[in-house]
Amino acid sequence: KDRNFVSGCVFMSVIGVVLFGTMALITPFMQILLGYPIQTAGFLLGSRGVGTLLTMMAAPRLMKHFETRYLILAGLLLSGGTLYQMSGFSFDITQQTIVVISVVQGVGLGLLFVPITTAAFLTLPADLRNGGTSMLTLIRNIGSSVGISMVIANLTDKTTEMHARL
Repeated sequence: KDRNFVSGCVFMSVIGVVLFGTMALITPFMQILLGYPIQTAGFLLGSRGVGTLLTMMAAPRLMKHFETRYLILAGLLLSGGTLYQMSGFSFDITQQTIVVISVVQGVGLGLLFVPITTAAFLTLPADLRNGGTSMLTLIRNIGSSVGISMVIANLTDKTTEMHARL
């Protein structure tokens, strides 16, 4: 019945589908197509976590100076911009470019998660917050599972289709 909480759940599921689904494609791209070892790919993708960590620590302070919706908008713009940049990845991509894009995407994720979670729990009664936390996490995990499944199914389908053409 809480509109803020429902909106937060919807946002989290969309973020899970879109962002985590695309993250599932980067690892095979780096390992199979670019030929990076697992450890190198892990270090390159770990830079996203650094951006997220720094932004999650700064987001509460930013929320004191900016409205939550503006931080969410900034997070969406950064995440969308990095996804657009990732659509142009080719065999010529450098490790530095991957790191920069990953860090910026991590900053975008940090600007999404903290403000969305804060807004979702803003009007939720205190006695429902434990259950709300579980529900929000569950919905985000389901969204990311659906996104990863859709992307991998599409990859498998297209791989089969291209092999048939060859």
